[in-house]
Amino acid sequence: MINNSEKPAILLACKSDKESYCTADLKEILYGIEEEQIPYVLTTAEEEDATNRAYDAALRSRLNVGLAYDQRNVIVHYKNLAQDQPLFVVNRNKGYAALRQLGNNAARLVKGVPFKNGYK
Repeated sequence: MINNSEKPAILLACKSDKESYCTADLKEILYGIEEEQIPYVLTTAEEEDATNRAYDAALRSRLNVGLAYDQRNVIVHYKNLAQDQPLFVVNRNKGYAALRQLGNNAARLVKGVPFKNGYK
């Protein structure tokens, strides 16, 4: 059974080895979530695949939204989507503005308001 007893928050699932590529771009994603005034929590997970980590985080989140990342991409997943079909996949090389917007859009999914466009 999924434990939803934690506070309502978007979950950002990092690999349990505290990924060495967790850098300033992660902060931009979190800033984007904060700008929309939605809480987030950083968690760890053993799963190697970032898409699966994001999906698992969405299942564990009381807000039904999970994020994860690897060396190349940041993934936003929603619990009602198929595990292999995340909502957004954004390359980390797109820049800080795109990553902040990704954080905005993860929070906007929770709020049920239209997404910001521009990083595709």
